[in-house]
Amino acid sequence: ADAADVAGTDTAIDVPPEHVWDRRLDATEPPPPDSYALRLVAGHTLYDAGLAVSKSPHLSKLPPGPVLLVSSTDSDRLGVVDGGKVRVTSATGSLVIPVRADAGTPKGVGWIAFNQTGVGAADLIDAGAVVTDVRVETA
Repeated sequence: ADAADVAGTDTAIDVPPEHVWDRRLDATEPPPPDSYALRLVAGHTLYDAGLAVSKSPHLSKLPPGPVLLVSSTDSDRLGVVDGGKVRVTSATGSLVIPVRADAGTPKGVGWIAFNQTGVGAADLIDAGAVVTDVRVETA
């Protein structure tokens, strides 16, 4: 391999083979969703528990903390109210956090912000799994 393959330049360099991506992917189909579970999606928010925010006296109170966002359909199906506590359980862990119906969250999805203070998405995710499904029940 040369630099053009690796970095998009015309300069030729020797690159050890273990550092060159062969551009092949092993396609792994996710399992079908369980009719009782939600598919967990984790994302970032503008304010989280990162150093830049947590060390700033003015910003440190802005992270919302862990909350499970679900569609209003799923909220009704689960029988939960906004701000109520739910137990969220995956194959790797369980945690109790508030829940909130969110118009932007699709049916069948549970969304938790990553890198919040306290418990969160990282406590539920198995990095080796294709997807993470969670069961949600009132706490």
